[in-house]
Amino acid sequence: MQPIIDTSLWLARKRRALAHPEGGADFLMRRAADDLADRLGAVERSFGKAAALF
Repeated sequence: MQPIIDTSLWLARKRRALAHPEGGADFLMRRAADDLADRLGAVERSFGKAAALF
């Protein structure tokens, strides 16, 4: 099975983006975080364990 993501290309683009930061370029991440916070705000269940998936 071939990889879905070209990791060397991804790393090159990530390095380029970090070398030349653009103001407001994180708009999509901020929007996703805001939406997630809104959705999770309605959850009343308590969870004993959590996992961070990145």
